[in-house]
Amino acid sequence: LKLLMIPVNSILGWNVHTTIVLGYFLAISAILLIYLISQKYLKGIYKTIPLIFFSIWFGFILKQNTFEINLFLGLLILANIHLLFRWMANPNIKIPFLMGIVSSVAVFSQQMTIVSMGVIFIIILIYSLTKYWPFKKIIFKIILPYSIGFIIIPIPMLLWFYSEGLMREFYFWNILYYFQEGGYPFNKYFSPNDIIMLTVLSIPFLLLTLRMFSRKNISWRTSTIWLSIFASIILTLLAVLHPRRYLYTLPTLSLLTGIEFQFLCQSKKRLAKIGLILVSIILGIYFLTDIAPWYTKAVIKGRTYEIQNIHHPGDYVYEAIEWIKKNT
Repeated sequence: LKLLMIPVNSILGWNVHTTIVLGYFLAISAILLIYLISQKYLKGIYKTIPLIFFSIWFGFILKQNTFEINLFLGLLILANIHLLFRWMANPNIKIPFLMGIVSSVAVFSQQMTIVSMGVIFIIILIYSLTKYWPFKKIIFKIILPYSIGFIIIPIPMLLWFYSEGLMREFYFWNILYYFQEGGYPFNKYFSPNDIIMLTVLSIPFLLLTLRMFSRKNISWRTSTIWLSIFASIILTLLAVLHPRRYLYTLPTLSLLTGIEFQFLCQSKKRLAKIGLILVSIILGIYFLTDIAPWYTKAVIKGRTYEIQNIHHPGDYVYEAIEWIKKNT
């Protein structure tokens, strides 16, 4: 993604407004993708819940108008989940190929995405084994097309790095950097407010978890969504923790919110009705005490030009920002 942005920014003169325009484009694309996927898995009024959930949380989490790569990656994860569901309903060679392309764009945009995409790929392999596919069929109808789709992105990129004599730097910053001491600054601090926000945001995931443990038979769709969100939350907690990283999980959580509310509303069990009331109260309280005041303040304050990213001890840029505040 960053390599693709170089010619775009070069053409437009490295103008900061490019990022703002791309931010609008990404937000509209997110709403459109969530809307289209919601049409496939939800009924009636429940189709609107993912859009409402996403729209409320998106601005509150990001708190600025910019192109945010975590949202871009979150949309790729949701797209791959949808492709996996389509493949389960109608296995064909084209879908693993498309999944390979989507996975490649995600992984080579941010390396840690390999975990989330790897989970989805492993699920498709396990699913095919449970259907007693012969190993030869798995290779030629899943692994091979997926691999071909995956290498489309890195081959020209690696050739360019090689031609520029940058393979050593590519290896260091994309692989070695994450494993050596003093490399990637994995999270060492959890802000209470950030943890509260993540907990409230993850309520649909907690509901799904409770529902899974209360059932003997768990569907492949349920398992896929749960594992994908679980992997995303773990990555969010391991990485330098900023609320904007929650956008990595937000698209899939938005779809899940619609699924869970549809289940709770349609269930005739008394426990489900109690759960629906409790969840609505918790979300309502957080909205009234945190989200709504922020939106109100943002509207009244109007446009401002300031650093909106939230930094804290343990964040690798924290010391630099604190020094700037004290000395300028």
